[in-house]
Amino acid sequence: SMNDEAASGYGRASAVDDMANLRGSLKRFLREVQVGKECSVLFDSSKQPCRLMLAPRFRGLRLEGEGVAHEIQFEDILQVCAGDFVGADSVPFQLDELCSTLVLRDGVCLTFHLQSLAEQEEFTKCVRILSRLIIDVLAREQEEEEE
Repeated sequence: SMNDEAASGYGRASAVDDMANLRGSLKRFLREVQVGKECSVLFDSSKQPCRLMLAPRFRGLRLEGEGVAHEIQFEDILQVCAGDFVGADSVPFQLDELCSTLVLRDGVCLTFHLQSLAEQEEFTKCVRILSRLIIDVLAREQEEEEE
């Protein structure tokens, strides 16, 4: 029947839309960090303005604050937690829904504070995807070297 076709077609269309949205988000995010994305990082219970740049060769993000630069390799990001995530008890400040926290391999947590919920969601999603992609790429390079 017409409805069944519409229903099955809808599922496919929404998956395609999701991919298109994702691609749009990634493009926008990469463009922002190429020129330097202005945001805040939570540090010692205060918010510091910072710029987030793309590190050379797409390997990670470079965080530039008050005379300090810190490089975060995508492969060192274990997880990206949105909002006031569970387990945030160990974080010495109050997180809210505009926060996105990068949990790094060495146990360091870096919390960014974004300007809107939409921006936080996009930031979280994009950094998650980029860290996964880089890990896959590096794993593949490793395999090729070993062959």
